[in-house]
Formats: sequence, structure tokens, C-alpha cells
Amino acid sequence: MKILIITQKFNNQDPILGFFTRWVDEFAKEYDEVKVIAKEIGGHHLLPSNVHVFGLGKSEGVGRFGQLINFWRILSTEKYDRVFVHMNPEYVILAGWWWKLKNLPVALWYTHKATPWQLKLAIPWVKWIFTASRESFRLPSKKVIVTGHGIDPMSFIKNKNVDLTKMLAVGRITPTKDYETMIKTLKLLGGNYTLDIIGEPVLQEDKAYDTSLKEMVQTSGLANQVHFLGALPYDRLIKKYNEYGVMLHASGTGSLDKVVLEAILAGVVPISSSEAFTNLDSQLRFEANNPRDLADKIIGLSKVNVQEMQNKLIDWVSENHNLDKLIIKISKYLNN
Repeated sequence: MKILIITQKFNNQDPILGFFTRWVDEFAKEYDEVKVIAKEIGGHHLLPSNVHVFGLGKSEGVGRFGQLINFWRILSTEKYDRVFVHMNPEYVILAGWWWKLKNLPVALWYTHKATPWQLKLAIPWVKWIFTASRESFRLPSKKVIVTGHGIDPMSFIKNKNVDLTKMLAVGRITPTKDYETMIKTLKLLGGNYTLDIIGEPVLQEDKAYDTSLKEMVQTSGLANQVHFLGALPYDRLIKKYNEYGVMLHASGTGSLDKVVLEAILAGVVPISSSEAFTNLDSQLRFEANNPRDLADKIIGLSKVNVQEMQNKLIDWVSENHNLDKLIIKISKYLNN
């Protein structure tokens, strides 16, 4: 059995999609041959011998029309029995009719609150839609299968010496992440606490937001407590988690953010306002846009058994968001 996988980037250094090279490793255990199409290709580890990666040329400066030609050349010349599209419904729109003619089963992975028109148009062309949680896919469809995230627990070393005054937040610098609430919380907590923000703006409006946050830090007198570290390569990020005791998560996307689950595996205690983390202990949930409530929850951690809390969270992530289990589950659907 041969599978074609389509993704945006294949680069284990990418701050957002660096994890996906490990997904391909696991797919290689389930299929005789794995063929990966990526718009951009960067660094990656030594891949299994049955994995072949094809770039569309964006990394080399090829324009959109050239990338489209490369896409169809690969689709029409390579042999494969199954198709798995990762987070890019536009590729389903482009080639769904072709795969239908070839009678090839197509699966889409999608985890985001947004429901763009591309996603709506892609649904009729796929057989399955895999997503991490019920909140991660907001369109009604009988094709949706909730699987949990796919994270390799072995990539993380638990931080046993947790300093609850050292906090971090990870994610794109954009208003939906609500970094303002975190900054206001630091002002309430006082000088013993620090917050490192890992991520960078992408869109033009995000850059304006990034500037406003930095101005807010300066005018609040928090320059020694709040630090903007920019984006980090994925392999550095998963090691960086170990430097912190608490992760602050105020995202308004409604999705089960993978960075929170990764931090948990590193022994970091999450405090979130997201509706997707309803399973968290009440001590680890705060009211959205409420700095006072967040500050109270952070201070309250000193009164609980943090190690016991860590162990329960790690067990939960390992059981429900394990990469090995995820790829086996997806492959069983694809192969039936």
C-alpha cells in the first residue's frame, strides 16, 4: 500500500510545522511507500528508506504557476493508493475531482476554529476529516472523526524542578492569543514573576499588534519581566519548555492547541481560558480577558501538589494525544 501525503512545509526546524516530519516517520511504519508533497522543503532528519519527498519549488523561488505545474506533474506520474492532506483544503479543491476519477480515498486533517470557504468546498471531495477535538472543526459533517493530537512523548523530558514564577506563552503574535491579559496579569503579580513570549507576527495587522504589546510592556514598567523571544525552531522549542514552570494560554481560537500539550509533557503546568481544555482542573482554568482571575490561579498553584498535577496531566496527554496511536488510527480508516 502506498500513500500520498500533502503538507505546507516539510522542515523539522519550522516553528509551527516542524513536528510533521515525525508524523511521516510513523506513516512509514504503516505503508510500503510514503510520498510527501510539500510547498516548501527545509532541514529534516534521516528519513526511512520508503519515504520520498517532493518539493513544489517555493523554497527555490518558483512562482505560483510553476508550483501548480509541479503539483500536477507529481500527481499524474507518481503511483499511490491513498491520499492524506494535512491542513490545506485548497489542495483537495485542486485535485479532488482527479482523485475521485482514480477512485482514491482521500482524508483531510484540519484543526482550527476558522471555517474558510476553501474548507467548505473541500468537504464533498474527502471521505474522512480527522481533527484533534470537537472544538477543532466547526462545520457539521458526518465525515468528522475526533482523534486527539499526535505528539511523541519520547521527545520530551519532564522538568522535575518547577519554578512557578517562570512562565511562558507560545504562539503567533496575533490578537486572538490575547497577550494583553497576560501582560496585565504580570503587573498584578509583582516583580517576582517573569513571562517569556515565544512566537512572531505573520500578517501586517499582527505586526502592528506586536508593536502595541511591546509599547504596553514598556509603559507598564514590565521590561524586566516580559520578554519577546521571537519564533524558535521546533527542536529548540521542545527543549526550551524545560526552563519554565507555568504556561499561560489565552487563545480565543477555541482549538485544542498542541503547544499546551507539548508543554505538559515537559512538566510545565498550563493555565488556560480556552473552551477546548474543559478537562483541566478548575485551578488551571481562568476566565477569558480577566487578568485578576489569571493572577489568582497562578498564585493558587503554590497551595496545590504540583507534582501530582503534573503526573496526571502527562498521563492524560500520553494516553489521548500519542503520535503512535494517532497514525495507527488514521491508517486503519484509510486502509479499510
